[in-house]
Amino acid sequence: MLKRFKHRKPKVYISLGIYVLLIFVIIFESCLNSSLSGTHSDFLASFYAFFINLFNGPQAVEVIKPADVSLFDDTTVLGQDEDGYSNIVIGTTSRIRLEVNYPAKKNPDDSFDVAYGFDYTVGNHDHYDIKNVSYNLVDTNKYNLVFYLVAIEKGDDIYKFKVTFAEKVTYEYSFHIIDVATPTDFEAKVEKSNLKIGETTRVLTKLNGDSRGNWFLNRYYDISKIARSSSNEAVATIDESGIIHALSNGSTTITYGSKSFNISVSSEHINIPVTNTIALSKDPSSNDNLHLLDYDYVFETKNYETGEKYDPNEYSVLVYSSFSDDTLGDKSVSWSLDSDMKGKISPYKYDEQGFPIYKDDLGRECIRVSGYREEGSLTLTCVSNVDNSITNSLVLTISEAYAASMEVNVKDGFEIMLGDQKTINASFSPVNTFNSAINVTCSTPIAVTITGNNSSLVTIKALKEGNYTLTVKSLSNDSLVKTINFKITAKQVINEKNFGNFASFMRKAAGHMGLFLVTAISGFVFFYFFLEDSKHRFLLAVLLTLGVGILLAGISEFIQYFVPSRSGEIADVGIDTIGTVLGIGLSSLVTAIILWIKKKKENKNKKEE
Repeated sequence: MLKRFKHRKPKVYISLGIYVLLIFVIIFESCLNSSLSGTHSDFLASFYAFFINLFNGPQAVEVIKPADVSLFDDTTVLGQDEDGYSNIVIGTTSRIRLEVNYPAKKNPDDSFDVAYGFDYTVGNHDHYDIKNVSYNLVDTNKYNLVFYLVAIEKGDDIYKFKVTFAEKVTYEYSFHIIDVATPTDFEAKVEKSNLKIGETTRVLTKLNGDSRGNWFLNRYYDISKIARSSSNEAVATIDESGIIHALSNGSTTITYGSKSFNISVSSEHINIPVTNTIALSKDPSSNDNLHLLDYDYVFETKNYETGEKYDPNEYSVLVYSSFSDDTLGDKSVSWSLDSDMKGKISPYKYDEQGFPIYKDDLGRECIRVSGYREEGSLTLTCVSNVDNSITNSLVLTISEAYAASMEVNVKDGFEIMLGDQKTINASFSPVNTFNSAINVTCSTPIAVTITGNNSSLVTIKALKEGNYTLTVKSLSNDSLVKTINFKITAKQVINEKNFGNFASFMRKAAGHMGLFLVTAISGFVFFYFFLEDSKHRFLLAVLLTLGVGILLAGISEFIQYFVPSRSGEIADVGIDTIGTVLGIGLSSLVTAIILWIKKKKENKNKKEE
């Protein structure tokens, strides 16, 4: 075999050198770890993409308009009336979710027109507000627009607004703003049914109908509207706060909606001191700075989005009552606020069955107060249940929760292609930041169109190539400003959206099949030149090249079993073999054509002689 190398023409040594070099490249690439191999593949893909884009130029893309829109979800607790209008209780929030469908993309670089706008058509817009808007892709060609509808004030009988998407499809939402309703689905029990004269007891009410529990439902239903009466008011009465007052010895039946309780009053009197006062104090461990709190949104955020448990201490102030004369036989009290729109009262906590508890773990009477819809001063009044002349008040200040920090959903340095759109929103700390709206400006206004400014969701559309800067400012806190650099690029055949697929294809096509194809060509050329004195050199060159190619494919994949983060694949052996066969086929075809031309020329020369 070695003798065959003696006195060979230079072309044999040159073809051998190329063949060995390519085999070495294959073995070397197999030894690279996944990171280096990926970098190598991405470099080659970028190289190929540059020339593809250079010769093909920017690609025309389509901005697709939506096809239809429908109501997907409405959390309005009281549902709709017979006319199909949602009933939204004053002071509450409903989460509305619209589903927007788009026609399928004709090519991956097409984009969906995600512009939208609200048009307030019927009713006083000052009576309601739309907050915390988000527009999210939920499927290949389906978006959800989610927003929170806040009912602020009663007024017109019907309210309507339209949401229009890309000036193409429109959804109209109609609703009433109503007063809190009378509960119909509830459970009730009394703290105790055997009383002394002068003593009181509470009717504890558990509202049913929502997994979020009483603290949530008490904003939709007013338990003071539940019909209540006593069969013998000389023995005991029940007031609008659900307090039963024992007046004289005997028994009576308390009717409370569809429930009834038998109350017995003994002849014994409780101790009621002649002089007594009531003091109110705030728990220093609870939130002493009451902020406006959107109960519904905070609950959705804390439980559904972040998975955190709602902590009442974080959003309410705990207020205790105490009497100057501790010998009072009944220390229970009733609480009230001068405005239901400025604040809400809730019990200390709820028990495992969902009934309210108005005493802390040490047995002290207390309640929680949370800020609600209106800023200003709020007066909390406490009255002794056994002597309504014993009373005291506490003034609380309610204010907006201002943003302390802001995180924007887009990163500095992002790229966007001409005609594409990007939605921008921000998340704030604390979670009950009352104003989540942002203002977005661009360093070059003609580079983008901006829609939805001064709301919680802003959309930009790329119009001009270049490098620009976005400035995002919080409307809750002017000092919170984020500057974001971005680049608008022309759409190319190979771009950031499809580069991953292109790189993967090139890794298989160029990295495997292409490399083995070139190697097979060099191998066929070497064996063909080397076996020039053999009668069957054409067939031997094919067989030897194929054998070396298959063996090399197996060895390269076997090596990868021992390389960190890589693994050998049988499929890649097949791809490598296909590359080898194609290389042999191409080499054989070219060789056959050359031999045919050569033979034809020889025959022509013989005829001329």
